[in-house]
Amino acid sequence: MLHRIISLAFLLFCAHMAQAQDIDPPRFGMVELASEPRGAEVFLGDSLLGSTPMRVARSQAQHIRVYYPARNAWNAQMQPLPDAMPGAGEGIVLLRFRRSILLRSLPHGAKVFHGDTLLGSTPLRVDAEGGALRLESVGYEGVDWDPSSTTRSEFLLMLRPLDDDAGSGVEYRGEGLRLPPADVLLPAGAGLLAGVAAVILKRQADAEYDRYLVTGDEELLSQTKKYDIYAGISLALLQLGLGYFIYRLFDE
Repeated sequence: MLHRIISLAFLLFCAHMAQAQDIDPPRFGMVELASEPRGAEVFLGDSLLGSTPMRVARSQAQHIRVYYPARNAWNAQMQPLPDAMPGAGEGIVLLRFRRSILLRSLPHGAKVFHGDTLLGSTPLRVDAEGGALRLESVGYEGVDWDPSSTTRSEFLLMLRPLDDDAGSGVEYRGEGLRLPPADVLLPAGAGLLAGVAAVILKRQADAEYDRYLVTGDEELLSQTKKYDIYAGISLALLQLGLGYFIYRLFDE
């Protein structure tokens, strides 16, 4: 009987110890740190400890600084920890920062201005309450945008292309195919054909001259001179067409 009582008492003791192990021991000397928005960087001096939410040592609290969205960001916000810290298990330290927005654009890399100050290029994190911004990109219309107009944490702005086709001398045909005007296309095509003809005629002249060297036939020499003249004329036409095309290209 005594043996059973001792065994039962031992089993109860083991169950109590197992239950006790399931309870997290109190973390004395630690402080629960959180931020709104979350993800702020926590620094001890110049050392990055991590990002919120996280635990920090109470003994280091007076040397800790919290930055949002990042310490090296142009619009970084910094807060130290408060002097009055809650005890272990009594609550958390919540730091509130101004809301920011990750601004994206189409096209990528648009310049973002606040007044006359260039803040950077998209994608860029901006202060939601920092005032109106302007986005500019070469070949696109500028856009004015106020970050406070949205509650999103990320926003996409689409810039409209500039309508610079009027009076350019280029017309659209078919499915958006861009063709140069006829007064440019025809001379360029004629010059290209003249260049091909010049190559063919020159090769023919060389072949006739080789035959002349073998046979000594004066008629072959006459044919060689004729093909050389035609090749020279074709080459001159090629140069004229190319020169006209370059002139029109820079003139536009």
